[in-house]
Amino acid sequence: MKNITVVGLGAGDLDQMSVGVYRRLQQASVVYVRTLDHPVFEALHNTCTFRSFDAMYEKEVEQFEDVFGDIVDALLTLQENDIIYAVPGHPLVAEQTVQLLIEKEKEGIITLDIIGGQSFLDALFTSLRLDPVEGFQLVDLFTMKKEELAVTQHVFVTQIFDAFTASEAKLTLMERYPAEHRVAVVVGAGTTEETIDWLPLYELDRKTSFSNLMTLYIPPIKDWQQRLGD
Repeated sequence: MKNITVVGLGAGDLDQMSVGVYRRLQQASVVYVRTLDHPVFEALHNTCTFRSFDAMYEKEVEQFEDVFGDIVDALLTLQENDIIYAVPGHPLVAEQTVQLLIEKEKEGIITLDIIGGQSFLDALFTSLRLDPVEGFQLVDLFTMKKEELAVTQHVFVTQIFDAFTASEAKLTLMERYPAEHRVAVVVGAGTTEETIDWLPLYELDRKTSFSNLMTLYIPPIKDWQQRLGD
């Protein structure tokens, strides 16, 4: 039976990668990666051969999330019986391809090993000086529902990668938050290229540059219960 070892590359710089993952990459001849759009590859280019699925993002698909299924299908059709597949961050945090692989494991199609890396959430908590014990919600834009947003907690939204998805996020969020609510666009949290830009929610889709390492942070509305009673 085919075995796939999934490794997490960490949130950004090589310093955020675990020693175990680094050693596994050094020992491999070929590593399949979801995307090469990750700063760690600048330091890993001489480690082994990396084969990415970036070209799949350029294909015409009905739904962007269909790409994740295509990547999993491609992994399953590889001739190798032992495959190393690398993803940004931690494999079990906001990584849809890994969730699809877990479903294949439950169906008895593959065996799966998962080696964690530093989650981008760790870097976000540090960069924004947040304590997760206060309560937070991690939301995927493609499954985000306005009625499920925990507006009294810290909210992070992923999968915003261009002006179109930023506009979709803004319109949904403005049904629950004031248009002037200050939000933060965090790019490359924990890396040397980290940027944090604060802006009103209504200006979200006017940001001129987007990145695969971008996360939207929405601070909690402290007076939400009072607003509900107005």
